[in-house]
Amino acid sequence: MIEEAKKIGEINSIVGEAVERSESHWNRLEIFEAGNSPRRIYYADSDTGKPDSTKQVFYRLPPFEWNPDGTPVSDPCQTENLQVAVKDYKDKIPVAKLEEILRLWWRTWYVRPKEQFESDEAFKKHEDYVMGVLENEIIKPMQDSGQEFVMPMSKEERLKEEDKNNEKL
Repeated sequence: MIEEAKKIGEINSIVGEAVERSESHWNRLEIFEAGNSPRRIYYADSDTGKPDSTKQVFYRLPPFEWNPDGTPVSDPCQTENLQVAVKDYKDKIPVAKLEEILRLWWRTWYVRPKEQFESDEAFKKHEDYVMGVLENEIIKPMQDSGQEFVMPMSKEERLKEEDKNNEKL
């Protein structure tokens, strides 16, 4: 998949929505440089400045099925683990850069073609709903965190930190 994408052009970021079982697979795909693979993203601990495995950036999926009138068939508010790798940002990803990547990702991946809706108004309702989930539930909390960066952590890194925290107890 990655090699096929590279044939099309330069890759500057990879975004994936991963369940627990697939996380380690994605962590092993060093896309840009050693250690820069798609990993879950976390906020920094205010004391240490290191990623805090208890402060994962919230992420959920938009609805998958849509009525012709632009309303979702249902919205299960399904959460996932966002995994990201960004060229030249191995250890810290600027929140502004991640916002830009996610907006492009969602417009491309989740906003359905206009032809699937009964009118321009229905398409707009759909588009507003999808992008509203992104803006209000994912991007706004990142902005409100006051942190300039989010930090990727692999499953292995996260488990090591959790072990250290358990030893302190």
